[in-house]
Amino acid sequence: MLPARLFAVWLAALTAPVVVFAQDAPIFVGVLEPPVADSPDSAAFRVRIVFQFLNGRWSAMPHEADDEEALAKLSKRYPAKVSWTVAFGGRKVGTVDSFERSYSTYGQVGTENLTPDSAPPEITDDAEAFATWLGVSQFRPLVAVSRPNYADPDHWKPFHPPPELGTQAHAAFRKAIPVLRCEDLEVPYADDDIVLLDKGYRSDGGDSLLALRATPSNDRCESNEDAWDSAWFLLAHGIFHFVGAGLTLLDAGDYDGDGISEIVFQTSGYNRDGYVLYHPGKKTKVEFGWSYH
Repeated sequence: MLPARLFAVWLAALTAPVVVFAQDAPIFVGVLEPPVADSPDSAAFRVRIVFQFLNGRWSAMPHEADDEEALAKLSKRYPAKVSWTVAFGGRKVGTVDSFERSYSTYGQVGTENLTPDSAPPEITDDAEAFATWLGVSQFRPLVAVSRPNYADPDHWKPFHPPPELGTQAHAAFRKAIPVLRCEDLEVPYADDDIVLLDKGYRSDGGDSLLALRATPSNDRCESNEDAWDSAWFLLAHGIFHFVGAGLTLLDAGDYDGDGISEIVFQTSGYNRDGYVLYHPGKKTKVEFGWSYH
């Protein structure tokens, strides 16, 4: 005969609802985007669904439309409703539900409205670092996952990379970005013109994510390539792997449940914004982007 307290625990476990996910159902990764003053959706948070994991691989959600008719059909290729776990730094910070909406502008592609009872978490940490083409919000964007896969088993944490790492990365920078452009002009640069950004990320396994850029004082362009802002590299086992340019690291988490954290970056430039999902173990990435006109 079980003691009363143990019997109560056993009964609660037996009768608790169990969430079962179909093995062939996709895992969606979205971004809880905060309102921006100049945005057409300036009054509300929304979730933009950007990636899905299905049949063992990541892919970007449909996001290209050649005209307004194709744009109007895109929303039908997204789930009608999704319940999201919102994460930050390997921990759960909230839950929201989203539902399908129609798109009237290219900047709305992938977005879903939140249900009235959703209470999106409002986090201000480093919000200014996540400026979009439309402007800056007082809150930062957050990763949202359709399953509770938010832990960061690799424990990616910010660190200040030593200058020698930047020197070691010069050859990788030159290989990835052999030429800098300013409008239609090619801008020559020397190794001394490559600057290591002060904020990198390091995992418990010893891998590092580093960002370099071309010297800002040489940038006299109104429109230029992303290398003037940042070029990111994964340093793993002494080898530099190019991740992409013009990126800002948003968060890390094991979103597909394979035991290795994926990295989500935000990207922004002239008349465009987007996200990149990078898998450090496989050295692969998928990209989701959109323009505004």
